[in-house]
Amino acid sequence: MKPDRARVLTEGLVAGVLGYLAVAVFFVFVNVLSGRPVFYTAGVLGQALTAGSADVQSGIESAAVIAYNSVHLIIFLAIGLIVSMLVFATERHPSAWLLFFLVFVALMMVSGITFSVLVEPLSEALPWWTLIVSNLLAAAAMGTYVLKRHPALWATVESQEA
Repeated sequence: MKPDRARVLTEGLVAGVLGYLAVAVFFVFVNVLSGRPVFYTAGVLGQALTAGSADVQSGIESAAVIAYNSVHLIIFLAIGLIVSMLVFATERHPSAWLLFFLVFVALMMVSGITFSVLVEPLSEALPWWTLIVSNLLAAAAMGTYVLKRHPALWATVESQEA
């Protein structure tokens, strides 16, 4: 594997894990502050994913928590890889920063629309504001990591704006 490809892959996977962890930790805090079990949100979403029902009256099933977290992690790994590829493209072609920004906005919108449509019955367990905050935390975690790995990136983007 070429060094650049290995670096894109490594940075993408790390960025994805950081985004995933930011969201997971945020929901642990939300659940604890709400007086719910730590994995309540993952359990509700996992049961909706695996059984088509978000009824957690009988308790949180560990299989549902694992299933949801597995899907969630895979999605974030894919997002991390996309971010990494866009960062490397921006370094080679500085005008690509606009594409990077538009993809970020599109991903935020798609996740918001998807959850608002698919998760309507789960609005008690997953209020709209938690989606916005968790997405912004994930973006901040991933963005901070990427900018630390590519310190000249911000200067490149600023020089394109002028």
